Amino acid sequence: MSAYVVTHVRVHDADEYEGFLAAAMPLFKKWGGEIVVGSTECTALEGECPSRVVVQRFPDADSARGFYESEERRNLRDATSECCTFHAILLGDDA
Repeated sequence: MSAYVVTHVRVHDADEYEGFLAAAMPLFKKWGGEIVVGSTECTALEGECPSRVVVQRFPDADSARGFYESEERRNLRDATSECCTFHAILLGDDA
């Protein structure tokens, strides 16, 4: 069963964030990830909108966790921790 990750991103340094994305995408695809939708334009119905919202689909929850918990992703994230703040939630883990 597909699993979805909804990520709210607050970008603090757009150039560094773009570099993070370029480096992370091959790893993301390695785990079977695909972007369902991503946008910098959102309307808050309740609360505040982050800079970006991204919905990602993975083949299953284990793949999503594998990507997010991988050493490669942690290393990338640590190297770019100043450029953005992430909040990510996993959906579809009720199997």
